[in-house]
Amino acid sequence: MLAKTSPPIQLQLAPPASKLKIKPPTKESNINLSPKLSWTLKLFYLASLVGVLYFLHQINLTAIPEIKSYTLLGVSFTLLMAGHLADAQAWKSSIPSNNIKYIDAYTSANLSILGKYIPGKIWMLIGRGAIIHKKYNLDINTIGKSLVKYQVATLLAGAVASLFLFAIFLFNQSPQSLPNLTLTTGCLIVITLFVILIYRLTRSSSLLCAGSATWILWGAGYYCLVGATTSSLPPAILAAVFGASAIIGILTLIAPGGLGAREGAMVSLLLILGYTNQDAIAIAILARIWFFTSELSLFISALTVHYLKRPPLS
Repeated sequence: MLAKTSPPIQLQLAPPASKLKIKPPTKESNINLSPKLSWTLKLFYLASLVGVLYFLHQINLTAIPEIKSYTLLGVSFTLLMAGHLADAQAWKSSIPSNNIKYIDAYTSANLSILGKYIPGKIWMLIGRGAIIHKKYNLDINTIGKSLVKYQVATLLAGAVASLFLFAIFLFNQSPQSLPNLTLTTGCLIVITLFVILIYRLTRSSSLLCAGSATWILWGAGYYCLVGATTSSLPPAILAAVFGASAIIGILTLIAPGGLGAREGAMVSLLLILGYTNQDAIAIAILARIWFFTSELSLFISALTVHYLKRPPLS
């Protein structure tokens, strides 16, 4: 018997590499937004402008206190802007990708910074997330988790900074008073728990440090701002007043930009510290204008950077 022979194997050679039509990936195909999302960003900027105009309409400029030290006023603005730079670093640290450049985190944070004046509070975060998505084409779930991580971590960092100053204030008031010692110890315990919680949520020491630096710089700037309106330096606890009132404003979801909520909390805390009602209201209004001026400046600078980085028209 003859063995069955298998049919001959036919090898099909691949065409030469020169004839293969391989489309190399382009940078534009990875980072461009769809036209629908681009129009959404434009509507977002328009709504931010409307919110800003509403805010300007609500300001009572006659209540602004007299500035007695322009040196302290300048220092307060310097510290405030440094706090914003630290906030951009906190936003960068909250994104898991190592490819995010600081300048892109800065522009995304500040191009959307006026979105807080749109009712709903989340529009500022959505705006900065959309800009990063446009630039780096990151997954939507990754962007969403980064936004939540950033917001929770920075709010807890602000609470830690304010509680720390409050604990020092209580201890200095009466170091041997049992109620004060109890409250001081309680504050330190809460601070420790918050720091552990922030680190466990973020697993990022960079985010923890940048978030804490943001609130410390803002608080120090607010302290100098109030000092610029008085003939003598105010108590250091004022740095905690700004942090506490700003956090209350952020958590008040129905108030665009925390309008009214932040000022109400600030006035209440200043009254507790012994300020008159008129002075407390004047400081709260000045603080709002002070902070808004920095936000507007940051928006203009981020817009300038954004247009300077655009590729030239061919």
